[in-house]
Amino acid sequence: MLIAHLEAIVQRPGSYVEFNLISELIGDVLEELRKSGLKTVFIVDDLDRLDPDHIFRILNILSVHYDNDIDKNKFGFDKVICICDLTNIQSVFHHRYGSAADFFGYIDKFYSEEPFKFNNSDAIATYCQRLEAVQDLPVRAVLQTLLVEFVNRGALTVRQILRHLISVPVMPFIVCEEMMLPQDFQRPQNGAHINPSTNRVYFESSDMPLLELVRLLIVIFGSYDRFVSAVTTLKGDGRSHLPKEQNDDVVKAFVMPMNFLEHVGEPKRLFFRSFHVVRNHGNDYRQRLNDDLDWPVWKLKGYEFRIVLRYTVGNQYDGNQSYLKGLVFNMQERPAECQIALTEVCGWLIRIAEHVRDSKLSHQLGIASA
Repeated sequence: MLIAHLEAIVQRPGSYVEFNLISELIGDVLEELRKSGLKTVFIVDDLDRLDPDHIFRILNILSVHYDNDIDKNKFGFDKVICICDLTNIQSVFHHRYGSAADFFGYIDKFYSEEPFKFNNSDAIATYCQRLEAVQDLPVRAVLQTLLVEFVNRGALTVRQILRHLISVPVMPFIVCEEMMLPQDFQRPQNGAHINPSTNRVYFESSDMPLLELVRLLIVIFGSYDRFVSAVTTLKGDGRSHLPKEQNDDVVKAFVMPMNFLEHVGEPKRLFFRSFHVVRNHGNDYRQRLNDDLDWPVWKLKGYEFRIVLRYTVGNQYDGNQSYLKGLVFNMQERPAECQIALTEVCGWLIRIAEHVRDSKLSHQLGIASA
């Protein structure tokens, strides 16, 4: 009777001492592996992603498998490894049993060695430094720097960063378009690179590659709000300064979008070096105070760039293509001493992201969460 009772317990499904034909088969296979000199390891991955009751039930079952013989697992595994975020397990424990419950007094009995704290932030940072998700070199340098900063502060995981691989490219679209008026050519010698019959001037999203950086970071973070929150936190940190040799790349990446924001209400000031206000006189007569249509000059953080375009008297702009396509930065003035702080970059990025959210650019960039 006693033997039959014990055998019934062993055969009962769900019992922690259950050892049916499947259990016996597992034990036999492991024994054969051990005879060949191999070590066997049982791994429970993502333990912290289970329901709380299942987490602690699995831990308890694994522990009782060692009750009869502390050096021998029920199935014969040499090692049992649970992979999880221990901080998450602690949060789940306190949620389940109360904040006053002694978590470490409970969890210590489940391992024989100190938990191994896996940290791959250095490897992720190295990956970020080689990331080529953006074609424009200055913008790519900014993206790499930001990703490394986020990783070092625990704001991003490798799983999030890899989202850039499934990001769908966005076709170029018109960001800003401004109509040209006959009065704009009263002194055409000052706008010789523009055909007098041109009725519009515009630029496309591909001419402002920082938009791609914003879109990509929103994809990586999973939503607009998470992205802005992470940038805001990074901005408030205030501990890091960018290496001085990165200043030129940062300015080249931000000078156009920041000047665009500066002239949203008067776009022609973005396109041309000087475009003064048109005065209104009676009978809709408009007089240009200064119709200098020379190439634009953009300024940021003490830097000054004259934007060199490809248009000449023999190759005039006619409004049929993006005005800023293929632009070249000609630095007219560089500050002798200038070190751009990471907080400044974050502030610029937040301003640009807010404009993307508040304008139609969010839809054109495919950012549904903005």
